[in-house]
Amino acid sequence: METTITIIVIAIVTAAIASGAAYLLTLKALQKRKEAALKEAESEGEMIKKEKILQAKERFLQLKAEHEKAVNEKNSRIAQAENRIKQREA
Repeated sequence: METTITIIVIAIVTAAIASGAAYLLTLKALQKRKEAALKEAESEGEMIKKEKILQAKERFLQLKAEHEKAVNEKNSRIAQAENRIKQREA
């Protein structure tokens, strides 16, 4: 009888140790998955950030070109008007 109780106690202790070890291994695996997911999210976020910066720069250059074109057209009209005025004066 005493042997049976000893075996049952040993089995319970072994099961508890095995459960604890499995729990710790599961936590470690989840921690690794979390870290991998975090690294992936950071990489993706950095890539999106760079893409948005590039798009903003492209848009800025487009707007700058449009503005320069408008300024050049106005300068051209002003130069033409000045030439007409000089011709009238002459």
